[in-house]
Amino acid sequence: MKSGDLLVESSSLKQSEQLLSITKFGDIPITVSAHASLNYTRGVMWSDEFLMVSDAEFVSELEAQKVIAARRITLKRDGQIIPTRHVILKFDTTALLKTNYCRLYQL
Repeated sequence: MKSGDLLVESSSLKQSEQLLSITKFGDIPITVSAHASLNYTRGVMWSDEFLMVSDAEFVSELEAQKVIAARRITLKRDGQIIPTRHVILKFDTTALLKTNYCRLYQL
């Protein structure tokens, strides 16, 4: 990478854990950390009914589906911030799920 960092892809959780435990490369001390964005996926959900649901509620209701964060898309008109019916969900997985369930709705 331009920064001088080395990007290493692992093929299993066990391999990732072993890589994260490394503190030296030969005699050189190193720092190993998970990439900030490559280990997650994002998806967008929308419905008029979502206007009354908070971001925290999305995370708690969809925790079983590996949702770790939610952020509502907003618009700015005439200096006012307007929430939309669209919500960006961040999943703790590298593969986006094909179907999500939100309460009783299949999305």
